[in-house]
Amino acid sequence: MSRRVMPAALLALVIVGVVACGRGGEPEVAFTVPPKPGATLPTTVPRGAPVCNPPTVTPPPADKKPAVERPTGNAPDKLETKDLKVGDGAEAKPGDTVKMEYVGVLYKDGTEFDSSWKGAANPFSFALGKGEVIPGWDQGVPGMKVGGQRMLVVPASLAYGDKGSPPSIGPNEPLVFVVDLLQVCTPVSSASAPPLSSPGAATGQPIAPTGAATGQPSTPPTSTPSVPPTSTAGASGQQPEAPSTSAAANPSASSGPAPSSP
Repeated sequence: MSRRVMPAALLALVIVGVVACGRGGEPEVAFTVPPKPGATLPTTVPRGAPVCNPPTVTPPPADKKPAVERPTGNAPDKLETKDLKVGDGAEAKPGDTVKMEYVGVLYKDGTEFDSSWKGAANPFSFALGKGEVIPGWDQGVPGMKVGGQRMLVVPASLAYGDKGSPPSIGPNEPLVFVVDLLQVCTPVSSASAPPLSSPGAATGQPIAPTGAATGQPSTPPTSTPSVPPTSTAGASGQQPEAPSTSAAANPSASSGPAPSSP
């Protein structure tokens, strides 16, 4: 034969060099590392994307609205909680976003001043422990489990204080709530995301050899690629929306403690 066959190793090096140069001398991806045949790849969760339990929520029927049986005697000066029903689902912790139903009444006479059950069940969502609701809620909801129902007896100091939330809640007014926990959404950090079995295997993203651009022998990657950050907005598939109510019907910290935004 008059033509000489180019050694396989040299041919491979030439191909890698050409691919690595790409357009304008910029390095490009050379190849993809496929997963092992028959391997079950772990499901990775982008950093910050919440995991919700249960994944979706069906509001309970309006006729399931609980009656609030307020305690008798003098109002307590500290937060009191009582589990009316212990749930068996995910536990609510500070930092979680929770979805709840609630009814709020005045301690002095049991007058209802707000409820998420107006007309029909309208679950209320908020980030626990972030000051989005009155302190009595931030302190009284943690530890509940999905499916549970709890009574919160909230002193004025952990509700709306000496300003109240007119016209429904007067100054220094202790409050009583019955809350039902429907869902817990927990943020997941990259540190808790499952490791990849091999670089690029779980994502199918191409992996370039280390020395492709320089012509130096490539070395296999030794570290697991980091999980790309994503926005948390809408990651759970549900957008928590606080009921549109007046300041008296919204236990938010900004306007004072109230049940629609307790």
